[in-house]
Amino acid sequence: MDDRAELARFAELLMRRVRDEAIAACDNLAAGRMSGPDGTRWREATADPAARAAVRELIPDVVDQALFELLNALDNGDLPLGWQRDDGSWADLYDLGRSEMAGWFMVGDGWRAQHSHQRFFDPDDQPG
Repeated sequence: MDDRAELARFAELLMRRVRDEAIAACDNLAAGRMSGPDGTRWREATADPAARAAVRELIPDVVDQALFELLNALDNGDLPLGWQRDDGSWADLYDLGRSEMAGWFMVGDGWRAQHSHQRFFDPDDQPG
């Protein structure tokens, strides 16, 4: 069992199935394309174009902060969760991630750049 391959599979699924989906859903809410109570609330909150632009700009940051906190809790052993390997066996995410997942997620060329199709803010990639 190759832990690196399993960690890469975890990272890819987390980025595509959680991060990308959350950002896309929030983008649809901010653009007024969703109905129901959540759609109405977001349309009202983003009625002003400046507010809508600000919300759209910050959506990836909010999603990334939540994912960072999840990964940091896993890294610190505060949230004991398991990962089912391709072969059906289970691995503790604390052991699989070697207490480095939050860092691998946030670093500029890390999991977001490698596996996510959605935008993200990289302070190292800013002019200045």
